[in-house]
Amino acid sequence: MRDERIGTEMKIEVQLGTAGVERVLKRYHFEAEARTALETLEKAVRPLLQARAYYCWNPAGIPAEGRMAAVLLTLGDGFDALQDLYLERQCVSEGYMLDCIGMELLMEAYEECVRRLQQECGEYASRLEFLGDRYPLELLEELMPLTGARGITYNDQYVMTPRKTVAFLVPMEEQEKPREDPAQLLHICANCTNRTCEMRQEIPATYGYQRIFGGKKS
Repeated sequence: MRDERIGTEMKIEVQLGTAGVERVLKRYHFEAEARTALETLEKAVRPLLQARAYYCWNPAGIPAEGRMAAVLLTLGDGFDALQDLYLERQCVSEGYMLDCIGMELLMEAYEECVRRLQQECGEYASRLEFLGDRYPLELLEELMPLTGARGITYNDQYVMTPRKTVAFLVPMEEQEKPREDPAQLLHICANCTNRTCEMRQEIPATYGYQRIFGGKKS
C-alpha cells in the first residue's frame, strides 16, 4: 500500500472553452468586443498549460482531527512565459486578459483537484484552508518537500513561482455536509476570513480571487 505521507503528483487537464470565456467576459466586466481576443488568448495558452497538483495526506506536524490533504497547485511556467511575452512587447491589455484567463483556469483546477482527492479517500472536503489565514505562510517551507512539488519556488516573502500557484490544506470528513449549492465548498470567498478584500464576491457569484495570488489579509 502506498505511504500516504509521501508526496504524489496529480496531472490536471483544464481549459475554459466558450462557456469559460463567457464567464471571464462577464466577471471582469470586459466589453463584448473583447470576446474574440479572449477566445484567441485562451486557445493560445492551452498547449502551454502544465497544471499539476502535488499533495500528501496528513503531513507531519500539522494537527488534524481526521484525514487532511496538503496541496500545492500550479498551472506551470508556460502560462507565465506567454504572459511575459505580451507584457515585454507592451501589450498590456492582452497581458491583463491572460491574467483573468489564468485565474479562471486555476479555479477550474481547484475544482478538479478537490473532486479527485475526495474520490481517492472516499471522504468529503469540509473546507479549503489557505496559507496566510489560520495557517501561517511559513508552513510553505515544510509543505514543499512533503508534497514533492517540482518546478515551484518561493521567495523570502513566500510568493510562489510560477505565478499561478497556490498552497492550501483540505480537511476531510466522513459525512458530507448539506449545502444549498453543491459547489459552495469551492467558493473561495466562503472560506476566506478577509471580509474587506476588494476582490471578494458573494456566493454563488463564484469564488473570489485574492487567495489565488497568495494575497495577505489587510
